[in-house]
Amino acid sequence: MSNRSPSRSLVLLLALVLTLGAAGSAFAQATPPYQRTAIVLGGGTPAANGASLLATLASITTASATNPWLIKVEPGIFDLGSAELVMKNFVDVEGSGRNSTFIQKTTSLAFTSNTIVVNAGVDAEIRNLTVVNTAAGSGVGIRNSSSELKVTRINIEVSNTSGSTGMVTTNSNPRLSGVFPRVNSVNGEAVGLLVDGGGPIINEMFVFILDSSTSGNVGLRIQNNATPVVEGVSAVISSSVVNTGIEISGGSSPRITNNRLSVLGGTDAYGIVVLDGTFPDIQEVTVSTSANEVSVALFNRGGNVFLGSSVLRSAGPNKSFALYANGGPGSSTRVNQSTLEGEQLAVRIQNASTAVAVGASQLSGGVTYPASAVPVCVASFNAAYGALTATCL
Repeated sequence: MSNRSPSRSLVLLLALVLTLGAAGSAFAQATPPYQRTAIVLGGGTPAANGASLLATLASITTASATNPWLIKVEPGIFDLGSAELVMKNFVDVEGSGRNSTFIQKTTSLAFTSNTIVVNAGVDAEIRNLTVVNTAAGSGVGIRNSSSELKVTRINIEVSNTSGSTGMVTTNSNPRLSGVFPRVNSVNGEAVGLLVDGGGPIINEMFVFILDSSTSGNVGLRIQNNATPVVEGVSAVISSSVVNTGIEISGGSSPRITNNRLSVLGGTDAYGIVVLDGTFPDIQEVTVSTSANEVSVALFNRGGNVFLGSSVLRSAGPNKSFALYANGGPGSSTRVNQSTLEGEQLAVRIQNASTAVAVGASQLSGGVTYPASAVPVCVASFNAAYGALTATCL
């Protein structure tokens, strides 16, 4: 039996191990050589990967403004089972690319399920991955209540049996950039993004809804006095029923700029629907609609709309209007430097109490209105570039 003392290198190694253990669990959770980054491996089964992701997030307990953490998720499928990934304050989740990292929810213990949840006050970012929800019932990809949230370069794929929503943001001001919801519902309504109050900043979003259900579909729904800035958004929405690109209601005042909306097929297609008591500022948008029964690029049902530097096109064999104004008293639509092309009519004013004013714009397809709701046209012209009268004729 040797009586030699342990080597100096062994003593140093033991000292290092003891030091790491004494430093606390927050340091020990990091993946070497990082100190505040935990790497979640993606080579296992989807269920094992998902359990590892949930366990990693749960193990981070000391994150703060001065001690932020990052969870780096490898390529792979991470199935959460019936659980939700509930984001933590000052802990970012970063994937390895939209087409490489998939965080998914395929089962649910409740009728409505969420893949990722962000509660009020949580300062975090989700980036570079795809969020999936295919659980039975009604599903949401990301449900947010935090003004500090950032969502960057994210695909959201939601397909459920009783209603699907890509993302819901409630009474908050998150920043969404490069978010691509792809939504389908077997029986219920499909919605790309629901803004329920607050003033999120949304840019570079692409919404795709191809739905086979008998319910309506909406690319972007804005409600509850919301004041979002919506810029650089494209949407393609198509199904066999009623389809809407953007729906604005509940006293909301969004700023919508530089957007492209294509709403195609089905019985009814509406590019932008503006409901009572809203004040949207819509500029530099291109809206195209086509449907078998009703095709309307901009439908004002009671709001006060400003439309500038935009193109509205509607096609269809029946009720095809670029602008359909059917609001009550106090409702108005102001159009400036825009092109309105309707297969049947450029402008139809239905309600005698609504006001329409058009300046420096082209109206292709004719204009109809009741005798008590005469529109005003200034420096405007028709499809043949003939000058329109002061009453748009």
